[in-house]
Order: sequence, then C-alpha cells, then structure tokens
Amino acid sequence: MIELNTLEDIELLSESEELECKLAGGRDGEGQLPEDFWPTYSAMANTDGGIVLLSVREKKGQFSSPNLEPSSPDLEPSSPDLESNRDAEGKLQSDYHDVPFIDSLDTLSPEVRLQLEALAKEPRSKKKIPKAEMQQVILSLCVGHYMTLANLARLVNRGQESLRGAYLTPMCKAKELVMAFPDAPNHMRQAYTKGPKV
Repeated sequence: MIELNTLEDIELLSESEELECKLAGGRDGEGQLPEDFWPTYSAMANTDGGIVLLSVREKKGQFSSPNLEPSSPDLEPSSPDLESNRDAEGKLQSDYHDVPFIDSLDTLSPEVRLQLEALAKEPRSKKKIPKAEMQQVILSLCVGHYMTLANLARLVNRGQESLRGAYLTPMCKAKELVMAFPDAPNHMRQAYTKGPKV
C-alpha cells in the first residue's frame, strides 16, 4: 500500500503498470476527473489492478501536487515524520526500497560523513584520476544505501551532468550500479546503489 505523509513522498513515486498519476484539475480547475481517467481505470480493472493518484502531476519523471502547498499541516516538507524515517546514521528510510537513501550529507552522523569523505579523498583533491579508480570510488560510496547524484557529485568534487554521463549511466548499463528509479532515469531524486554484478 502506498503511504504518503510528506510532499517528498510524492516526489519519490514512479509511474508503473500498477501506479498512474492524473492531474485531475478539470477544465475549470475545480478538480474534475480528466478524460483519460476512464481508459486507465478500465485497463487496470482488466489486468491485475492498480492505483490511480488524482491531483498529482508528472513531468519528466518528477511528481508534484499543484493543489498541496508546502505549508499544508498534513504535508510539510519539514514534517517530523520525515525525520523519524531516518536511521541512526541519518539515512532516509523508504518503504519502497530495500536500502536507505543518502539524500543529504548534512543529515548524516559525523562518523558516516567522515567515512564517505575519506573514500572520496582522491577525486576530491585531484581534477583527474584514472577512470577505473573513479569507478571504484563511486562503487565504494554506493555500498549499502542509495546515494543521490547531487551528493555523489559533491563528494567527488565533479559536475553532476559530467559525472552522470561519464560514469553513472555506463555503470548502470553494466549493472555495476542500480538506480532507485529505473523507469525515470532523470528523476530529480535519482539515486544509485552498488549493483549485484559487482
């Protein structure tokens, strides 16, 4: 069952055969069902079922709800529920993934952050290192958790797009890394963990 407690929970979603999101704003913006709701409903009813979330917009793999303000008492970004979903190391727990997320280096315990910085010491201090060495650093940073692109880039002191193009995408294709949201490669919260092949 999908449980949404914060705005961030919506952003972690990924459409699939079992989950479809519809804006449901209607022509007058009063929340009418969209015309394409019924074909989706019918398709799910004639297969294994599924969930249709209304009033949720999907754009380029990113989900949001235009009808929910961050100041909503039920869905605040700084909701205590989000913080209570962190483990003792400061990693974010997800009901939909088998390992936690490092979504922010700032929430990590000092010990974990120092360990990660030590693993990334070589690329952090040098503009160029051998490709195989960078791959090993990336793999070591992604063991036992998902690491977001932004945090990987910050740790190894590289640009996000160049890191993704030169390393992360090829390593995912080689099954050395696994994406948290494989159906939405450019998801704004995309994160990576060490794959089963390595």
